[in-house]
Amino acid sequence: GQYDEAKNLIDYALKLEPENPMLVNNLSYILTNLAKSKDELHLALKHSEDVVKKWPKSNDFLFNRGVAYLKCGEYHKAQNDFQTVLKDQRLETEN
Repeated sequence: GQYDEAKNLIDYALKLEPENPMLVNNLSYILTNLAKSKDELHLALKHSEDVVKKWPKSNDFLFNRGVAYLKCGEYHKAQNDFQTVLKDQRLETEN
């Protein structure tokens, strides 16, 4: 269905632009939210971890990694990511 189509389109785009952080993040988002297996969830987490390593200041990437951690049962790591995002957003609001 639409899941497979979206995943295939992003996989194709990643072959053209493998270092595009938005594509990696979008693939992770799709896998995290529509995963059909634990393997896909763990692949989503790997993609999220990779993108956050390269762009650690992105709240969008941190949030998506937090969701992946949550779905993989790594609650403490998910909480850390969510707290970081909330803290950063509070700082942006105060400035």
